[in-house]
Amino acid sequence: LRTVPGETVARTKIDLHLPDTDSLASDTLARVRQNLGSDFVVLGSYLDLGKDGGGQLRLDLRLQDTERGDTVASISEVGNETDLLQLVSRTGSRLRGQLGVGAASAVESAAVQASVPSNPEATRLYSQGLAKLRAFDALAARDILTKAVAADPSYPLAHSALAKAWIALGYETKARDEAKQALNSAAELSREDHLLVEARYYEADKQWGKAMEAYATLFSFFPDNLEYGLYLASAQTAGGRGKDALASVQKLRSLPGEGKDDPRIDSAEQEAAYSLSDNQATLAAAEKTITKASASGANLVLARARSFQCRSLADVGRPEASKLACDEAARIYQQAGDLSGVARTLHSIAEVPLNQGDLDHAKKLYEQALSISRQIGDRRGVGREMGNIGLIYAQQGYLARAEQIYRESIAITREIGDKAGLAVDLGNLGDLLHSQARFADALASYTSALELAREVGHQLSVSIDLQEIGDVLADQGDLDAAMKNYDKALAIQRDIGSRSYYAGTLLPMGNVLRQKGDAAGAKKAYEEALSIRQQLGERGTSADTQLALAQLACDLGHGADAEPLILAAMLELHAAKETDHEILAAALLSQSLLQQAKLPDAQKTIADALKLAAKSQDVTVRLALTISNAYLRTALHDVAGAQRIALDALAETTKLGYGPMEFEASLALGTIEMQGNNPAAGRDRLARLEKAARSKGFELIARKSALQRNQ
Repeated sequence: LRTVPGETVARTKIDLHLPDTDSLASDTLARVRQNLGSDFVVLGSYLDLGKDGGGQLRLDLRLQDTERGDTVASISEVGNETDLLQLVSRTGSRLRGQLGVGAASAVESAAVQASVPSNPEATRLYSQGLAKLRAFDALAARDILTKAVAADPSYPLAHSALAKAWIALGYETKARDEAKQALNSAAELSREDHLLVEARYYEADKQWGKAMEAYATLFSFFPDNLEYGLYLASAQTAGGRGKDALASVQKLRSLPGEGKDDPRIDSAEQEAAYSLSDNQATLAAAEKTITKASASGANLVLARARSFQCRSLADVGRPEASKLACDEAARIYQQAGDLSGVARTLHSIAEVPLNQGDLDHAKKLYEQALSISRQIGDRRGVGREMGNIGLIYAQQGYLARAEQIYRESIAITREIGDKAGLAVDLGNLGDLLHSQARFADALASYTSALELAREVGHQLSVSIDLQEIGDVLADQGDLDAAMKNYDKALAIQRDIGSRSYYAGTLLPMGNVLRQKGDAAGAKKAYEEALSIRQQLGERGTSADTQLALAQLACDLGHGADAEPLILAAMLELHAAKETDHEILAAALLSQSLLQQAKLPDAQKTIADALKLAAKSQDVTVRLALTISNAYLRTALHDVAGAQRIALDALAETTKLGYGPMEFEASLALGTIEMQGNNPAAGRDRLARLEKAARSKGFELIARKSALQRNQ
């Protein structure tokens, strides 16, 4: 005999709009069977005569067959409020008899007794708290369940339910404390219930490996229990083990009976694929989920599928379809009263204008999600949306405002103990500091994010932080240390199957290989990254790879080969309103044009880029353009002006400790001096640069220095 969890039943009641009643019609029973996969349902009502009636209770139950659509048995029992447990026990025994199940053993009876509160007041509060939690009112649930644990401090399931309420409100530390109390008082529970409480504690504590182990044990004990398989897949996805989650999904598809067709299996596949940034697999799983959920009336599963579909469609450049998917998800969540779902969907909808470069519209959507999160008391949601608003300000060039909002978000995530959210916030702050060439501060922020990611066991986040640390180390001139970080990041991304992020790490690795003078290795990395992104159907990510390949062509003096790659990338970047990347592309385009002696075109390119750069606060972008401008001034025979520009760039890069760009500025200055009144000074500078660059592994710069010095 296997029972369906109460939270699953509650979801089905919402999906199918089932009223509180003591019987269901045959067509409704068929829908319940399709939705839950259950053979029987138990319905009923009770009558409490209150104090005037001596506390007498009457409990009426009806057992209905979902396949035949009829009533199998009707059971009535009378008892007193003071012996509620006995009343339930007698009714349960009669119900088991009707189902042909033997009487509960002494061990089973003891476990059942441990699974209910010890007094009527605690029972009432626990039931009311669960009802609020399942109706998406986490604030009210928290207050009621707090009273429930006070009424019976030793009741583990009330602590576990309160932990879920705290999680819904974003208070990770409080949730972990309650989940721990639940585990500490769970000794008398059945082995099954104890494992479930244990798994939920490990989830609350972000000990994903142990959570997976507990759910795997449950699923091995009860291999026909769909719920435990779904819990396992969810923990694997949350813990950064998307490939393992997909393997669990395949096992669920081999379940006997109707369970294997449950749309939640396809939903689990969709979420695992999304965690791996595999947009094509996400969209394919979404279609299966949507078809099955629509047919069975599983509206909340449908809403979740539409929400994930919305983000994947935005990622592959289908904004209209993306918005339609998110609009449907928001409507379903709104009708169900799930405001948290509405806020998450608004967050997803914002991806559409964000990808289109409409930052103001995206910010408004994030602000709406922020307002709802504040309304329902979801502190995690508040921190998440503030972080995204900070991202908008950063992209708009308001770096001081962005940093202020990031730090406010960090304060919230620290307050509630949301380590995963804090890691994201610290990563965002690191990106901002990196763009300002505040390398030491950026490195500290990324390192803290890495420590948190390791602590919560989220491998994808670990890999991302390793890559970002590598990026800073590369900009500080430590190419070997950067490569070690990239190797570690790639190993993790390869292991967990995160192909999109794997491609994202190949790009900076290729940049380091280029600096080391390994053009063939760099090209291989770039082409592999481009191939993966094309296979995944990603839009808006190929421009960086095209520019990297164009830079290799320019290194060889093949400006004509580089130009079409750069122009294609600039079109993509302009459409996405990625201004800083567009400026970098323009700097490279001027280099390719000068190699082709297209001086007027190069002059116009730099002039347009300088206008764009006037609004940019990204120091790294501005310096790259400054050096390109110095080369242009030289080509225009303004050697004195070019020298001043290069000297300023060299002074700034030296002050910032921006190693690679300092070498580039020194190369530009030496090259310009060679064409001025003091070529000996230029030759001497280039000789010193060649030696310094080679000592740090910058072979490309060393070769260019030698080439210019010997001309």
